[in-house]
Amino acid sequence: MKIFKKASCLAAGVVLSVSILAGCGASDLNAAVLNINGQDVSGAELRYFLNNYQAMYDSGDSSYWETNSDQFVSVKTQATQDVIYGYAIRELAKQEGVELTDEEKQSIEDNVSALKANYDSEEALEEALEQSHLTLDVYRSQQEISLLNERLFEKFYGEKTIESVDDKTWYCTKHILVKFADENASKHTEEKEAAEKLLKRAQSGEDFDTLIEEYGEDPGMSQSPQGYYLDANGQTPDGSSFVTEYTEASKSLEIGEISGLVESSYGYHIIKRLPLDMEYIKENVSQFAPDDFNEEYTAKLTDLMNQMDIEYTNAYKKITYKTYQ
Repeated sequence: MKIFKKASCLAAGVVLSVSILAGCGASDLNAAVLNINGQDVSGAELRYFLNNYQAMYDSGDSSYWETNSDQFVSVKTQATQDVIYGYAIRELAKQEGVELTDEEKQSIEDNVSALKANYDSEEALEEALEQSHLTLDVYRSQQEISLLNERLFEKFYGEKTIESVDDKTWYCTKHILVKFADENASKHTEEKEAAEKLLKRAQSGEDFDTLIEEYGEDPGMSQSPQGYYLDANGQTPDGSSFVTEYTEASKSLEIGEISGLVESSYGYHIIKRLPLDMEYIKENVSQFAPDDFNEEYTAKLTDLMNQMDIEYTNAYKKITYKTYQ
């Protein structure tokens, strides 16, 4: 069970000033493994990133490292930079006077409470956290960093991003999907007949959302009630992409217009273009930012990382691929 996905991105090319401090055993999660600008970083904080990177390499097979131990150096560096990146976010927030609101702090505690409520005992909770390489403190910390990251980006680029978003660069759509029963079949007669009937109903003015709910076969629609957002290249705000047929059909529609049948490898789509919801965009502003804004923001944090006083402990030096297994 993965109960938290890290929000920070990996900042490359960071130069660290290194000195060695005395430390406890590396496998002790409470032991300091780094000191960043005078703040101790626990093994638990590093373990979260380290073990997740290890899993990306070994796919859960720990024996992988017996013959590929040299790759652990790269894994350790990547994990360390992610930790430092989080501390850079905190430092930049401090410099810019950005703080979490009481509501945001409470939302984190609500998430912790909801997490605890999923388990019948402390032991079960601890086991779930362990499987995700987390402690409750690290769980809280990662959410705090994620929210601070969002607030900082909004401060620097929020208004500029909103100004850059319009219906010539972004498209909001919903669709009714009639899936192919057999994608490899040469003909899809039954599916096409069903889709044509739905198209007539949609074009005659029946409620599009109701048709999606009753007949649509894309589960993503129920998870995205605001509709799907895509740019001219078919890229979504979170970096996913649509098939070319869907993208081109969406771009050809006027706001409020319904497409004809659009065939893709998934089935037949009936697409409706919607007006952009600027409130939704404001709430998710960082996802709609142009690439140059994201690059500039990452550069700010990378520069700050380069200026940080970072010290490694003996515990850090002792960390191998076996330490937190």
